[in-house]
Amino acid sequence: MAVFAGKRWQWGARFVLFGLVLVLSLLMVPSVRSRIRRIVMGGRSVETVLEYLSQRHPEWETIAEKAGTPLTIVVFKHERQLEVYAPGWDSPKKWPLTGFSGTLGPKLREGDGQIPEGIYAVEGLNPNSAYHLSIKLNYPNVWDRIYAKKEGRERPGTNIFIHGSSASVGCVPIGDGPIEELFFIVAKVGMSQTRIIVSPYDMRLGRNPELEHSPLPWYPKLLENIATALQAIPSAENP
Repeated sequence: MAVFAGKRWQWGARFVLFGLVLVLSLLMVPSVRSRIRRIVMGGRSVETVLEYLSQRHPEWETIAEKAGTPLTIVVFKHERQLEVYAPGWDSPKKWPLTGFSGTLGPKLREGDGQIPEGIYAVEGLNPNSAYHLSIKLNYPNVWDRIYAKKEGRERPGTNIFIHGSSASVGCVPIGDGPIEELFFIVAKVGMSQTRIIVSPYDMRLGRNPELEHSPLPWYPKLLENIATALQAIPSAENP
């Protein structure tokens, strides 16, 4: 009987240890942490997030007030960097991407892992993102939908965000700290006053002939549109 009880205790201890390891493993997943936080704290609103961030970083109020319009967010896929430009700032804000998926080139269909390329608006701010906070692009925009329809691509994809953490399946992750500041600035300046340019590379430093000879007949024109939009934005190498 004593031997049986000892074995039963050992199996019980193993079960508890296994459960603890499982729980700790799940807590490492950002989406699980976010859901647990929402259950414990309740859903957050944009206003409550802004209030919380302004208390932690009162200097962000001044940064947002000085920004002016338009606020321009630029994502360079090759350089894996996000830059933010505002007419009232002396210099842009720059953050490296903390994750990446896909290759250079446009997004064509749902599940291809591509980060879209083009000129986008902000469709929404998500204070309850599985990746801390997120800013939604209006992908697919009119351009994306037109050419998807012409080519018979019924599911070009959706739900493309700039967000925290480091996971990416077509989204743009910049880490939790940077997304807090960017989320705050976009909310204060205004979604309608913010545009997002996603470029395969920094065209201000030169052009890539290989991409411009794409088999997609509309892609060179898209690159031209992106290049024109970037011309108004100075670079550190070409002020």
